[in-house]
Amino acid sequence: MSKHFLVIAILLALPLETANAEKKVQVSVSPSIGYSLGKTEYILNVATYRADNNGDVITDQFGEPIVFLVKSQLEYPLDVVTGGARIRLVPVHDPGLWSIEAGVLTSLNDPKGAMKDSDWDAASGFYELTKWSYTESSPEMKSLMLDIEATRRILTRGKVQIAVLAGFRYYKIEQDLFGVDGWQRIFDPVTLTYSEQFFFDELADTQVLFYEVKYSMPQIGLNLSTDLSPKVAARLKTVFTPVWYEDVDDHVLRNKLSTSDGTGTGFVGSLNIHYDISSGQAQSAPFIDFFAEVMTLTASGDQTQEWYGDDPASPGSDDTGLRIDGLPHEVNSTRFHFGVKIGMSL
Repeated sequence: MSKHFLVIAILLALPLETANAEKKVQVSVSPSIGYSLGKTEYILNVATYRADNNGDVITDQFGEPIVFLVKSQLEYPLDVVTGGARIRLVPVHDPGLWSIEAGVLTSLNDPKGAMKDSDWDAASGFYELTKWSYTESSPEMKSLMLDIEATRRILTRGKVQIAVLAGFRYYKIEQDLFGVDGWQRIFDPVTLTYSEQFFFDELADTQVLFYEVKYSMPQIGLNLSTDLSPKVAARLKTVFTPVWYEDVDDHVLRNKLSTSDGTGTGFVGSLNIHYDISSGQAQSAPFIDFFAEVMTLTASGDQTQEWYGDDPASPGSDDTGLRIDGLPHEVNSTRFHFGVKIGMSL
């Protein structure tokens, strides 16, 4: 994590030095409070074989192995209160010419929503995709977002200024999950059918899963800004980003660790309304910013599953040390974030 702080510190050092030495750069600092909504989906789709009660591969009437299509989906809630701070540098003589901005954001509470775990399967030529399990668990969450961006004006049309934007965002989420509340259906390997649902609510104070995902996101886009009045300005940002991700999914109850990494693409769009509180005559000018942002990410890669202990879900065999590579894996995330910043231009 320290390398990300180091990059931000280096990039800010030169403009800050210029500000102190020549007083030609305006510095603004703004703590923020906000709220996030959304979810991260963790999806696994594989084609595999299944075993009967004797441990033999299930076959059709001709003795050929039946191919089962298996889908697993975990949905992690992102509805949390957030807190953070930003620092922004602009030239005093022409504040719209360029800017350098950096910030940090973290979650302040745990999500109110549940983590949802759903499982389906289908047997080729026998039955369509069938949902056989659904459970919910209570999450505890930590998150950290670091970002830095720079803009340079390229065009002015009346009151509208258009600038190109380049930057980098690092985003990390950790969730510990507790309890299992839901239903399942038991599969009969002889008739290839499922039983009726049976419901349960167990392990309320027991950790059942740990999930961590990290995103690295170089950014390029456009920044549009305009003055709505002498005291009010609006800024619209649209950003495209390639995405590199790494994630870890530890099924604690099953002694199974799943890891994956991959690439994808994302989009970030935001609207900022800036209001100057003072008349603009004071050396230090307070302001209020209202902001709203949407961020969407889609990425895919290969997953590795490894059992560090015996899996109670497969009685009769010791899974310790078993490893499966190359499983297709997908991560989708949508996050809405809105709030207010109260700051000071120095």
